[in-house]
Amino acid sequence: MKLTKTWIFAALLVCVVLTVGMAGCIGTDTPATPTPTSTPTAVVTPSPTASEVSGDINVFAAASLTGVLSEMGKQFEAENKNIKVHFNFAGSQTLKTQILEGADVDMYISANTNQAVYAGC
Repeated sequence: MKLTKTWIFAALLVCVVLTVGMAGCIGTDTPATPTPTSTPTAVVTPSPTASEVSGDINVFAAASLTGVLSEMGKQFEAENKNIKVHFNFAGSQTLKTQILEGADVDMYISANTNQAVYAGC
């Protein structure tokens, strides 16, 4: 194909339009720095120690992770005597349904990223 003056002009015009368009996307404005109205004060609350923390953790996890998570749960409970980990192992679709129906869950570990997204995670 022979390049004519029209094609060369059109190509240059497209390049100029794209360049100008991209330059418009690059902002040079610096955000305004807010003026503090008062001196901020920090509230320091001491964190509880491991021996002071207690309770239950409900973990919903894919059945394919039963072995490794059960072992991790045992290790976690051994290091945190006042915390009990409860596992619910099932298929990701089943777990997603349980979560959407209001199951009490603290952690959801899915083998299927689509199910995790649909469960609102």
